[in-house]
Amino acid sequence: MLLLAGAWAKGTGDPLGFPGVGSRTAWEEACTINTRATQEMQDGKNKQAITLLKQAIAKYPQETGFYDNLGQCYLATGDSKAAEAAYRQAVQLSDKYSVKYPDSYLSLARLCEKRGAVKEADGLYKKATKLNDASLEAWQAYAVFLDSQRRPESVFAKKRAAELEQSHKQFLKRLAK
Repeated sequence: MLLLAGAWAKGTGDPLGFPGVGSRTAWEEACTINTRATQEMQDGKNKQAITLLKQAIAKYPQETGFYDNLGQCYLATGDSKAAEAAYRQAVQLSDKYSVKYPDSYLSLARLCEKRGAVKEADGLYKKATKLNDASLEAWQAYAVFLDSQRRPESVFAKKRAAELEQSHKQFLKRLAK
């Protein structure tokens, strides 16, 4: 999922989402660069997007979304080590600024699981579900992870994912009317 800059600042009272850290001008300039980078990502031009995201980060290093997008680009180019480093930075900033956005934790959890860091992956999956209890993707991923570990908690995670899936289906039906 592409992350728009400032998305984590919702609730700050700022209509543009400025997180209130650092220079607003630098943030706005970096957001413009991030917008171009997300377009490059959508067009499959991940190397160009990486260059742009590095520019955005240089202008405004406090934005979680820039690092999350950078991680996505690195994964798309096959560089899982660089992706992990970007996701770790996103998670660090999320923790520092109390961001309630689970995607960076989820992406990092998947990478940790893939390389066998099961305990770390478990903690990251838990954090993702705690940050957004309504995240169907986070609960589904955590349920699959727990199931693969043959852990009894997978029953609860599967139940929560099923509840959310049903809720999402009902919501989509209401929208279709």
